[in-house]
Amino acid sequence: MSVTWLALCSQYFFSYLMIAPLENKFPPIKAQSTSWQSANAIWVLACYHFDAELLPSVSQVNDCSLERLTHAANMYRIKRVPIYLTGGSFNSSTSKSHADVAASLLIALGVDKTDIKHVATGGNTIQEAFALSKQIGAQKLAVVSSATHGLRVSKILNQLKIDFVFVPVHFATQGEITFKVNAPSLQSLVRAERAMYEYGALLKYWLKN
Repeated sequence: MSVTWLALCSQYFFSYLMIAPLENKFPPIKAQSTSWQSANAIWVLACYHFDAELLPSVSQVNDCSLERLTHAANMYRIKRVPIYLTGGSFNSSTSKSHADVAASLLIALGVDKTDIKHVATGGNTIQEAFALSKQIGAQKLAVVSSATHGLRVSKILNQLKIDFVFVPVHFATQGEITFKVNAPSLQSLVRAERAMYEYGALLKYWLKN
């Protein structure tokens, strides 16, 4: 059974089928789009950072964080609004919070440090959202996170009665699904893992709420 499941997950079409329902609910929004510009602040959710102070700032975060922060910086160039960064010190190998590492990268990308708002707490999405809700008042947020994250983030923010528009990045699917057998693919396994993680997180949220 486990071998069969692994073989299925290694197929492009199968991992696409797994993750597409999560991503298709949230079409891409480019930085230049007016669809997010009714927001008067940007919130970038945490992903992951490293203990790597000797490396360039772009190398101190993983690809997930890099996409979120880069897109937020591009949005900021279109409409200058405060950018809220959340995420505490959840990497045990460094005392730096994710918010602090993310702020350094945003500054390197041209964001004025006075427009960066640190909420350096939270080890998961719910904790980040609750911490942020105490800081933002009645502001409308442009929420930047991975496309697979959108459904869960939306449910949490609706529960907190926060006005927002979700701006997805870090897509795992592009174009139409092609139904054909391929050689086992590590990329497909990673995509399937992302989907299973998010479905598990959604199930946990639904059971608790």
